[in-house]
Amino acid sequence: MTYDAVWPLCIILVILIVFLSLPIPLFYRIQVVRNSQEDRLYTIDGLRGYLAYLIVFLHATVWYNLVHSKEFKGAAGSYIDLLATTGLCVFFMISAFLFWTRWLKYQGKIEVIPFYIKRFFRIAPVYYLCILCLFIAVMNKTHWHLDVTVLSFIKQIFAWLTFGLFSFPSINGFGLTSLLVMGVVWTIPYEWMLYLTLPIIGVFSKNIWSSLSFAIILCVFTILAQFYWKIHFLAENDMMPFASYAIGILIATLKQMQWQPRLNDFCGSVIMVGCICLLLSFCHKYPEPLMLVLGGIFFYCVVSGASLFGLFKLKASQRMGRVSYSIYLCQGLVLYFFSDVLIVTKHFMMCSIWHYWGVLLGESIVLLLVACCLYIFIEKPSMDRGKQIASKLSQKTNIKHFIT
Repeated sequence: MTYDAVWPLCIILVILIVFLSLPIPLFYRIQVVRNSQEDRLYTIDGLRGYLAYLIVFLHATVWYNLVHSKEFKGAAGSYIDLLATTGLCVFFMISAFLFWTRWLKYQGKIEVIPFYIKRFFRIAPVYYLCILCLFIAVMNKTHWHLDVTVLSFIKQIFAWLTFGLFSFPSINGFGLTSLLVMGVVWTIPYEWMLYLTLPIIGVFSKNIWSSLSFAIILCVFTILAQFYWKIHFLAENDMMPFASYAIGILIATLKQMQWQPRLNDFCGSVIMVGCICLLLSFCHKYPEPLMLVLGGIFFYCVVSGASLFGLFKLKASQRMGRVSYSIYLCQGLVLYFFSDVLIVTKHFMMCSIWHYWGVLLGESIVLLLVACCLYIFIEKPSMDRGKQIASKLSQKTNIKHFIT
């Protein structure tokens, strides 16, 4: 058995689901969807947690190699690499799908300022907490000595506080700054790019046919830009997030038009399993066009009600999905703590591959508990506060900031 094997990860996921199903008061405070009008959220929320943990498992291989052989590399081309990177594309599809569905519902007439307020309160609190922990970890690594000029240090901190819209520089000359959060923050600027462009591209949501045309053109353009054209204004020519957004917009449009196969849960689940098998059989390394195609088909089955034989409808799966943002954002710090700070586990995980899997199980459980606490005490109250501020702003000004 190797460190990038898949079946131990499946066992860990089963243990996490069983753990989340236990009658623990902490878990009961995580709300799950009950309204029959929100059936689509059963499957989407149930999916998110698994996608987040696939990325955790991939990043765990990076730390394994770093500790074991002093090499900064993951399990490139392995099954877990294919599942995690394709899962990340599906994450982007989910974001675009949910927001474009809302834009279609209101035909582009969305209150822009309240929208941005709610998104800020959704993303910022947990993000800033992670950045605070990152800052402490970096300063501890550099022995609390300022190794750059004060102005450079301020610029570096400011870049991280602004969600890295322009870059995520090393802090205080510590070259492995991003490693401490496993570089997951690189997706945050892409999220904000989506938020900032929605009021502009929202003009295409006024009419369902213009939405369909826009989505198809965007899909074609982004896929061509990724695999055939040379786009120099993006780092590493990575258009996969934008291509994933385009597919999410297309799926939201098709869903709104009710252009979806009449499949029951079982048939949809069979197709989803088929997509996974094809992905593992014919894809080799991120990025590949087939990843987008299979990821899009998989996600389309999910929004059509398929739950992977009921897995995504489990309350435990939905709870894990609710805290997926904190899982995703905090994974690097937890992995860093177990693999570098905590010397006992650092040496223990190197004893054998079985010891490594045992440590990874412990890391996964601790990460889940941390994410649950962050969701209950920070994430959810912040979201509620953002909604209150946005609502008061609308009532106070009595002006609707519509994009018409």
